[in-house]
Amino acid sequence: LFVISGYGSFSGDEILVHKLIKESKNVVKFPVAPRCPQFTTLNDDKIRIEFKNYGQKTDFTAIALIENGININNVWLGIGLNLNRKMPNTDVVVCKKNNTILSVEHYYNDNLQPRYINESNKFVGLSSMSITTFGNTIICKFTRDNSYPDPKYKDLNTESLFMHAAYGKMESNGENKKL
Repeated sequence: LFVISGYGSFSGDEILVHKLIKESKNVVKFPVAPRCPQFTTLNDDKIRIEFKNYGQKTDFTAIALIENGININNVWLGIGLNLNRKMPNTDVVVCKKNNTILSVEHYYNDNLQPRYINESNKFVGLSSMSITTFGNTIICKFTRDNSYPDPKYKDLNTESLFMHAAYGKMESNGENKKL
């Protein structure tokens, strides 16, 4: 199973293939060897995603340089997993910073509209979450369960997945724009 990384820009709802090829620095097989650190970088190394698969859980650290005039105090960073290069139906962990309010939440892109995977638990499958910033860089750490009994939840141990990374400005109501 492979995780291949890509990042915006988008043509419709698909990450442009030339961006995917140009920006993928490291293709990683899942499941990875236990406790063996793996990483992928995107956007000329401005986004780096590190992960270690422990069989039932995987630790993630996402580090992103926030650009394009987006305020580091009002930003979201999403790390998505999907069966293809498209954003619809992506399982996305979103790290949010809205001034002093920090949150790491688990979403599912219903078409391109983010919705919680589990409406009654926005942290489903997540633990050990943290967000830090310095300068224009955001660091989001979390542990993700590799599987969960919901078809919207992508299984890291049994599915071939594409990894996506995106960031944007928080809406005034504290919600992230379309992922």
